[in-house]
Amino acid sequence: MQDAVSDIFSELRLNSHLYFTTRFQGDFGIVIPNEKRLVRFHYVKEGNCYIEVANEGEYRLSQGDLIIIPNGLAQSIKAHPSSPCRPLMEVIEENGIVENCLQLSVGAEDNTTRLLCGYCQYDEDIDHPILSNLNSVLFATQNQPTLTSETKAALTLLSTEIAAGKAGITGILSRLLEIIFIQSFRENQCTENSQFLNALKDGKIEKSISIIHEKYQRNWTISSIATEVGMSRARFADKFSKLVGITPIAYLNKWRLMKSRRLLENTPISLEQISERCGFSNASTFSRRFKGEFDITPSAYRKNKR
Repeated sequence: MQDAVSDIFSELRLNSHLYFTTRFQGDFGIVIPNEKRLVRFHYVKEGNCYIEVANEGEYRLSQGDLIIIPNGLAQSIKAHPSSPCRPLMEVIEENGIVENCLQLSVGAEDNTTRLLCGYCQYDEDIDHPILSNLNSVLFATQNQPTLTSETKAALTLLSTEIAAGKAGITGILSRLLEIIFIQSFRENQCTENSQFLNALKDGKIEKSISIIHEKYQRNWTISSIATEVGMSRARFADKFSKLVGITPIAYLNKWRLMKSRRLLENTPISLEQISERCGFSNASTFSRRFKGEFDITPSAYRKNKR
C-alpha cells in the first residue's frame, strides 16, 4: 500500500509551498476562499485560534497543533468563534506582507497568535481515484494518541525548525509538510471515506495495482491480471471495479497516460515510441486516449511544455 501511494503521489507531482507566517493580535479574523486542488496547512507557532472549515465545523488550535484541509474548502481563522472576519486579500492589500509575515491587529493587543500557513498542490489535469472522497479535515496535535511515532517525530521536527529559523528553512518546512500529508494517507487519518485507500487494504487488489504500476508496458488483459493475483477473471473484475470505482483496464489506461506525460515532457522520442513504452497498441490509439483523458493532443501537450 505504501509503495502504491508513493507511486501515485510521485505522478501527481505533489509539492508544497509556504504562504507566510502570521502575527495576529486582538479580535482578529480572516476568511480564505475555496480553491480546488490545494491541500492547505496551518501550524500554530504561538498562541491559539479557531479555524472554521466550510460545512465541516470549527476547531480550536493551540501551540504545536497542525490542521490540514485536503480539498481546498473555504475557511476562516479567528481569535474567537464570534470574531468578525475579513477577506484574506483585503487584509493583504491593506497591510501587505512584510518579511513574509502577515500582520493583523484588531482592538486590544492582549494576545498574539503566530501561524505558519502553507499548501500542497498537485497536477490539476490528473483525476486519480485516490483523490476522491477524502475527509475534509485532518487535525493533528503532538499529544494526539492516534498519531504514529513517525508523524509525531515529523511534527516535533517541524516545530524545532520553525523555532531555529536557520538558513534553508523554507525548503525543509516544505518537505516536512509533504511528509506529514503523505503520512496521513498511510495512517488513514484523512482517508476514512476514500474508496481507493480502502481498496488497497485488500491484498489481491493492492497487488494488482502494484502490478499495473510496475509493469504497465505489458499487453495486459483482465484475465492475465487476475491470473497474476490468483483470482478468477469474473471475480477479479467485479471486486476491482467495486473497490476502486473503475474497471481494471480503465485504471491501467489511466496509469499509462499519466506515465506518458513524463515522456512527452522530458524526452524527444516519437509518439510511436511513447505508445510502445506505455503499452498502447499504436500511436493512433495512444493519441485518441490521451486527448480523451486530458482534452489535448499529445503533440500539443508536448509543445505547451517546451
